[in-house]
Amino acid sequence: MDFDSTFFFFLATPAYFLAFLGYLLGAVLGSAESPEGDANRSAQAVGIAVSPAMPRTLSWARWATVLTAVGVGFGTIGVVLRAFELGQASDWAISVFLPITTTYETLTFMAWLIPLAYLVFERRYAFPAVGAIVTGIAFVMLALSASPIPLHVGAVSYYQDAGYEVPERLLPPQ
Repeated sequence: MDFDSTFFFFLATPAYFLAFLGYLLGAVLGSAESPEGDANRSAQAVGIAVSPAMPRTLSWARWATVLTAVGVGFGTIGVVLRAFELGQASDWAISVFLPITTTYETLTFMAWLIPLAYLVFERRYAFPAVGAIVTGIAFVMLALSASPIPLHVGAVSYYQDAGYEVPERLLPPQ
């Protein structure tokens, strides 16, 4: 079976969403090995009212961090494959390497880069409440990149002049 970059971005999307939920639960409920005030401090940082509804028996933030790392791993494979896909399509992409020439590529690249930078900072500063914001943003970016947004009129004419057939769903409204 031949996998392309979109498959790995597809796998990263639910990982980021589940990590988002884990970070939210970690901020509200705290964790098993943290002191009682840790849940209050984390929840207040992201503006959530604290409610001790469940006993703290699970480190939600730790599992969310693992899921974020899994999402970053899938995103890394997707970015590298996308760079190779571009390299096969044009010679200049090999020298540039960063796949950020279209909106899709920019969104997927940033949805990979932002959580990667977050994982580095979380390891250094150990403040997982920010993970809810970061993984939420990454999830929205990947969801937007998968939506069929119509192309600009200039892009349509460029692709048609180059000999490509533009699908009907990507044509702008008349």
